Amino acid sequence: MRRKYENRFAMVESTVAVLNENKGVWEKTPAFVKAVADLTAAMQSIKTESGKQQTPTKGATASKAQARDAVEDVLLEIADQLSAFAEERRNVDLAAQVEITRSALDKVTDEELEAIAKRVAWLATENIRPLADYLVSQEDIAELTQLQVEFSALKTAPRIAVVERSSSTASLPEKLSTASRILRCRIDKLVSKYRTTEPEFVAKYRSARVIVDRGGSAKLKEPNPSAPAAVLAK
Repeated sequence: MRRKYENRFAMVESTVAVLNENKGVWEKTPAFVKAVADLTAAMQSIKTESGKQQTPTKGATASKAQARDAVEDVLLEIADQLSAFAEERRNVDLAAQVEITRSALDKVTDEELEAIAKRVAWLATENIRPLADYLVSQEDIAELTQLQVEFSALKTAPRIAVVERSSSTASLPEKLSTASRILRCRIDKLVSKYRTTEPEFVAKYRSARVIVDRGGSAKLKEPNPSAPAAVLAK
């Protein structure tokens, strides 16, 4: 969350805390109760989006890398046995299709890796009987196929994580504006009713409404027009 958003959100949190601490003052006013509930919901929504925004994308990237490594490991094991079998039978065409190295696999795209895995699984299935002498089983082929399917599901995970994070970042200003509007257009006005009867509560509320810059300065972004001059000057 950018600092200016953090500053505004800190103000919202502080204001909600003051309101909850002084619930006895306003809890018998239905309009006030509804406004505080709406503000609290807006605050929770901001927290949720902020959490998404700050979620690291490294986890998705690491999961994809692990899945790719697993595919490559099993693929190479089967391809090597197919290569040895092709050499024994002098099958040049088969040998050419399974001449695969780790360094070569590391350079192919995700889609190309999937295609290679599918090709090797198909070739192994076609030659499953003689491959028994090379200790390649149907279970090995099934494992390769399953790993390829799992990798396919994960290959776009890092990009999706980035998109979701960007989306959350874009929605924060709107959600903060919603909270600010509830404060400025509803709760600020409802609080003014207690200016004479509950001056201590009003003073605490107005103090919480100050947006403090983490860089060191403080200013009241949305002053209540009924606030005393001494408060507005802070």
